Amino acid sequence: MAATPGWPPKRSGFPGIWLDRMRAYVDRAGSTAPGAHVPIAPVSPAVALEAYPTAIVPNGGGSVSLTGGIRINGLDVGGERRIFTPPDRYLPTKNETHPIAASVIGGPAPGIVPMSLNALPLSDGGGLFLIYPEIPADAFALVWLDAVTYWPAGT
Repeated sequence: MAATPGWPPKRSGFPGIWLDRMRAYVDRAGSTAPGAHVPIAPVSPAVALEAYPTAIVPNGGGSVSLTGGIRINGLDVGGERRIFTPPDRYLPTKNETHPIAASVIGGPAPGIVPMSLNALPLSDGGGLFLIYPEIPADAFALVWLDAVTYWPAGT
């Protein structure tokens, strides 16, 4: 295993301030490095996509982004359904609704369908919920989560 270099010596001025902030972020107990994927498994009716697994990605500024996609099979009446139960530290600080896109494949009206992802804090039941229309029996929806970024309570 290669040795990890230490922090460079502190200098006065802007570079020193930036370095102190980076040290505080990286050295914070229990923090996840920016960019490290935290896998999350979808809950039924959402189905995982093997080729594009879902994860929470911490960003350098303290926010988190979702990545990956899920599939909603046909003959689903739609509504609001829990699709993820992330660890408490990745739940948002407040109720947030994010617009997302989905591709409906098959059925009488294939194409792009708008949906929403509702992120609820722990105090409101906690979780990530998908709000979507009815999916016909002979169709399925591919939902892309990459547009969602929010501030979690654990920051």
